[in-house]
Amino acid sequence: MRFQLPFWNYPMALTGDIASHDGEKTGIYKNAAFYGMKSFMMKIGIALSQLIFPSLLLLGKTRENDLGIRMVAFVSLAFCIVAFILMLKYKEPVKINQPTE
Repeated sequence: MRFQLPFWNYPMALTGDIASHDGEKTGIYKNAAFYGMKSFMMKIGIALSQLIFPSLLLLGKTRENDLGIRMVAFVSLAFCIVAFILMLKYKEPVKINQPTE
């Protein structure tokens, strides 16, 4: 039986897999650098969302002028589709010292 992670732990699990694979391949374990970069990229994503979505809401957020609210929905959908495509392209690294069954 395989252990399933909750969906919110996937970025941390992917970072751990990539860091351990790189350490096995190169012999130099740089886990702190991988986790630091993951945290930095998450902060960039949060900052961009805090910049983009309020800016779109300035286009209109009333009942008569709802262009901003509609644009937020479409931009959110576009970001979700891009994230889904990027996750589909991720290939799990093959373990170097993995026992064969």
